[in-house]
Amino acid sequence: MGLRTQLLGSLIRKQFEEHSDELRAEVDRVKSIRSVADAKTYAAEKGGEAKEMWREHGPAVKSAVRREWERLRKRWQDDDGSR
Repeated sequence: MGLRTQLLGSLIRKQFEEHSDELRAEVDRVKSIRSVADAKTYAAEKGGEAKEMWREHGPAVKSAVRREWERLRKRWQDDDGSR
């Protein structure tokens, strides 16, 4: 492993140790997002940066969620209603 990679790893570990509880809470909050409304609420709580990110990536996220739901729906139907 190169020196640059080792230094980056060390800095990341240090930051994580200092802020691990906050980071874990934020990751858990993001993992709990289950709908577009939840995502918009989260963006509103985070202020302008998250709102801008939602404006930029929101349509792609909605499209991906719709595709995933369609894929799951087809799979469940293919299981002949066994679920």
